[in-house]
Amino acid sequence: MDVREQLDRILGDMRKGLALDANGECAIETDDGDEVLVSVSEETNQAVLSVAVSNLREDEREEMLEEALVINDDLTLTGPARICFSRDHDMLLLRYAVDAENLESAELEALIVAVLELAESVRDHLLSGDSLEADTEGDGEAPPEHEIPPGFIKA
Repeated sequence: MDVREQLDRILGDMRKGLALDANGECAIETDDGDEVLVSVSEETNQAVLSVAVSNLREDEREEMLEEALVINDDLTLTGPARICFSRDHDMLLLRYAVDAENLESAELEALIVAVLELAESVRDHLLSGDSLEADTEGDGEAPPEHEIPPGFIKA
């Protein structure tokens, strides 16, 4: 079974009617109204989860992009997830890729929840206007780390 078929099977197990479209993507809306895009990377055999973090407003664009890079640089804050810039939508996304070969529906569901929670945490931080660099320069104490749920990082 190829990665696309595998991911289609997993999505169908999660919820009847879920499947990848012709572009290899499936938009999922949670009961809370949050959205995550599940896509397939056939080149790397990965399922990729993408969540919108924030649109970039012109008045804070530079600061938000810079802070996103600071967050990405501190690998303890987002684990293997990364904040990315979408030129097509002029927004920041949180993206996480996982090997799809042995992925099961319960694991994908848990990853979706974890990525949505992490995206919310990143969004709250970016919209607050605070800087992680300012936090570590002032009193020498780093801000609290975002706790990544068990199983989020696949060994």
